[in-house]
Amino acid sequence: MHVANGLELEAHVNAIIGLAVTMCMVFGGYMLAGGKMGIITHALPFEMMMIGGAAVGAFVAANDFSTIKHTAGDLMAAFKGPKWRRPIIKTFCV
Repeated sequence: MHVANGLELEAHVNAIIGLAVTMCMVFGGYMLAGGKMGIITHALPFEMMMIGGAAVGAFVAANDFSTIKHTAGDLMAAFKGPKWRRPIIKTFCV
């Protein structure tokens, strides 16, 4: 992975830290409340399939093809990273 100026790496690290904190809080709270992780790990793939499938199906049913196409493009852009890099921003803001 080529990192030009560290912004991409910083964004990935922030995302990983955010996901780790979220998982620790959700599953830590579940375990502190007396829940058993074995139940979660056994049901997780099926739950994700049902919840994710319902969300995607509802989105497809509620929107026209143009909206779906634009949303797919926007999701790709969100995962691709920022359009403007720090050196370009400094050039325009100075």
